Amino acid sequence: MVALSNVTQEHIERDRRIVPIVSVQNRYSFADREWDYVVDYCEHNGIVFIPWFRLGRAGLPVRFSSDRPGASGCADQLRLPGCCGVPR
Repeated sequence: MVALSNVTQEHIERDRRIVPIVSVQNRYSFADREWDYVVDYCEHNGIVFIPWFRLGRAGLPVRFSSDRPGASGCADQLRLPGCCGVPR
């Protein structure tokens, strides 16, 4: 089993033909959604997606909230499947 970092969907698909992929870690935040399609691919294929990101940008205040019971703030706002047990 292998964990990948900074990869595209094409990388994941290629590597899955060789070895089981258990997780992917890419840059991802509320302001940087470039990897949405990788998050969706991971969710669909049972691969844990682990974001790495800054919570704030250049002095901008950051506030997270959720109306969902049991939601975990930041991660819930990012809708990260499989990350730290975030409910879907």
